[in-house]
Amino acid sequence: MISFRGRHIIEYMSATSVELFDTLTDAQILDEWRGIEAARRELEQRECAVIAQVSTRSLAFTHGCKSTVDFARQLLAIGAVDAARRLKLAAAVNPRRSPTGEVLPAEHEDVPPRSPMARSVVRPR
Repeated sequence: MISFRGRHIIEYMSATSVELFDTLTDAQILDEWRGIEAARRELEQRECAVIAQVSTRSLAFTHGCKSTVDFARQLLAIGAVDAARRLKLAAAVNPRRSPTGEVLPAEHEDVPPRSPMARSVVRPR
């Protein structure tokens, strides 16, 4: 068996049956895709909240890692770029704390969330 970086992702993805979607109409396929995107965004919001807790509690240091990026890489089996991107997003949208413990607003608190309708529109090319 050949071993390469990311093999576990391909093996996991291969487990999903594509035939399951063969019987769906075009509209159902597009609805499924929109649903997947909505779920992905929901998970991303939850992950940002979890990352804030990981950072606040210094869990990377507790588990012997020199940085939260390294900790995320080891814990989640992801690359450094992906880990850094997730941490940067979490830092931008979560409330911050001052060195004295005072809660400060998020770096990009003024960015409004996208409306659910914005996700459901398919624009023709």
